[in-house]
Amino acid sequence: MIRELNKSKRDNDKITELSIFSHGTASNVAFGYENTVVEYTDIENPTNMNNYNIGQLSREDFANSARIDLYSCNSASLFGFGKKTFATTDAMIKAVDIGRSFAEQLSLQSGARVTGVVGRTDYSPVISGQLPTLGGMGGPNSPSVRD
Repeated sequence: MIRELNKSKRDNDKITELSIFSHGTASNVAFGYENTVVEYTDIENPTNMNNYNIGQLSREDFANSARIDLYSCNSASLFGFGKKTFATTDAMIKAVDIGRSFAEQLSLQSGARVTGVVGRTDYSPVISGQLPTLGGMGGPNSPSVRD
């Protein structure tokens, strides 16, 4: 994925918008479900973007006002918090504000404004032509909030 993004070395046609629909964990955007363990680190797999290979992404390929939307599960969840349970929603939000996520690391590397998901993504609205929505907390790779 990174290799493909870096191919467009055009000064007059930089990336302005990028939407990524995929599987994901807190450390990885996975283009294949087999690559979704909590801390997936196969940096040699060219189909994935993760916190280990994101540094290979070329900032020069993105416009100054670029925007990236990540529709993968946990793209804005904190590294290492995949199975953490928070006492309250506010506690989880505070942790996200001070921690590091894949979405934040992608923003720092690309210079783009990046949006992502804390928790799961629900792809069922896609059937009716809509974008994925937040799918909730919990699951094997997602943080959760104690009720």
